[in-house]
Amino acid sequence: MALFKFGKKKEPAPAPEPIPLDYKTPKKDIKFALTFTQAKSFKGFRRVRVSMGTSDVVWNNIEYFRDNGYDFTNSAVQVLVLNSDMDPGVQLKVLVDGRFLGYIYWSNKNAEVFDAVTSKKADKVYIKIEDTVIDGKYYGTETFLMVHWPNMGPKINVTVE
Repeated sequence: MALFKFGKKKEPAPAPEPIPLDYKTPKKDIKFALTFTQAKSFKGFRRVRVSMGTSDVVWNNIEYFRDNGYDFTNSAVQVLVLNSDMDPGVQLKVLVDGRFLGYIYWSNKNAEVFDAVTSKKADKVYIKIEDTVIDGKYYGTETFLMVHWPNMGPKINVTVE
């Protein structure tokens, strides 16, 4: 007789659910999608930071690309324009070869790039992932999307003293 369940064999814990490679976005939330092939270079493009957050899905995808040397030659870069409750009512979701890398939210710093993508003017993109390592110590990873559109011209900052 097992008093207070002492001496009973414990059942093994169930295996954890595998992490999906991508977050599924409901079709009703997608305004439109732009698909590009990775450009050969990013000279003359505008750069915008992709917010990776703390998602295990994103970090698993970053590890996948790190194992492949961050080589995106001939990769399909997809930018989904999604409905959002944030101002201006849309956000961008970035995927490379079907793997989710993060979101781009509108701000004053990236307004020009954001507007080019949401108005379907963008004609080329380049994705870049950088690991920051100083003296052999890892400090983090950042993902950038570089965007080009026709007649964008050079970016000039003018200060008046």
